[in-house]
Amino acid sequence: QPLRPSRRRAARDPPLRRRPRRRAGERALSPAALPLGNADTNANVSAFSVVVPCFSRQGSVHRVLSNLLANTTASEVILVMQSRAVVEDKEGILDRVQRACEDPLRHNGTYRPNKHACDLSKLKVVDNVERNDEIFSASRFFAAAEHATSPVLVHSDDDIRANEKLLRAMVSRVAAAVAAGRTPGLYGPETRACGANGYCNSNECRATDYAWANFPFNNKSGTQIILTDLAATSSEMNALYVQNFELYRDLIVRTRGNGEDLTFNHQVQAAGGERAVVGAITPEYGVLEKKLQSGGYYEFMKGHDGADSYHAAPDHYSLRGAICSCMASGKLEAPLGECVKSSLRKDGLLHLYSGFGNASA
Repeated sequence: QPLRPSRRRAARDPPLRRRPRRRAGERALSPAALPLGNADTNANVSAFSVVVPCFSRQGSVHRVLSNLLANTTASEVILVMQSRAVVEDKEGILDRVQRACEDPLRHNGTYRPNKHACDLSKLKVVDNVERNDEIFSASRFFAAAEHATSPVLVHSDDDIRANEKLLRAMVSRVAAAVAAGRTPGLYGPETRACGANGYCNSNECRATDYAWANFPFNNKSGTQIILTDLAATSSEMNALYVQNFELYRDLIVRTRGNGEDLTFNHQVQAAGGERAVVGAITPEYGVLEKKLQSGGYYEFMKGHDGADSYHAAPDHYSLRGAICSCMASGKLEAPLGECVKSSLRKDGLLHLYSGFGNASA
């Protein structure tokens, strides 16, 4: 059933729920070798589910799915169908996945053979169209909460192929946090700055903006975030975001989903979880990203199906900057949406976002 906003609103923002303490005798997740350790020896890495939402890349998503099934130890791979076009091509997607598993050199767009046979029983396909129509890309977290069965979740966009070593490194960070009694956070290869000064990539910000040059990435102040195009978290943290989604619903509906990753990071911070870059050999994001991609840890499949992300939208970064600044000021629920609307109007950009109503209002 689609989510419906409550008719009643509390007089103030509801308190953020924190993760419950582990019960006596409850088994903790096993930690493993940390960032980019030897994947072959990480036998005690916790089971993990990979959740892949697909809105318009039905013609190429089989490459992502078959890679996860044939070259990683994911316990399950969940294809979340976000549009009617994807649902209508469900059988075609499954057929392409099977062919890519059987003959990757011909059907998977790669020159590398599969490491092992695909277990197609691990692939789940979920119709999430109705919910996506209501809350857009944030619906991916609800699908994960309802359908994933592993203690660790990996959220992956439908145009990213990650390898086993990177996935295990990400998952091991979640497991290590739980084993140490800490609140598990969000872990992945791509980071940005998001705070009172707005939103930016560290290299870009420090090169062009004096305020950012003296405002380094900092977990405690909430300036470091992890992009959820490829990120690992606990099923518990994912559920916490779903439970507290009313804090962000107004904004997400108005932006048609742009910023759902920013709100997820905000929830992680509020719950006391860290946001950490996996394989952080250098604090400079650009160097890390290039090193991970050139090393084959993950690759973007840009250009398939003619499908663009929010990055192609006009003033994408201005909107995200407004979201970051407003959340840093403590705005949530309806005041968060109004704060972002005010910022866009001030910058002359309100006409680009119909979800905020009349630009003159």
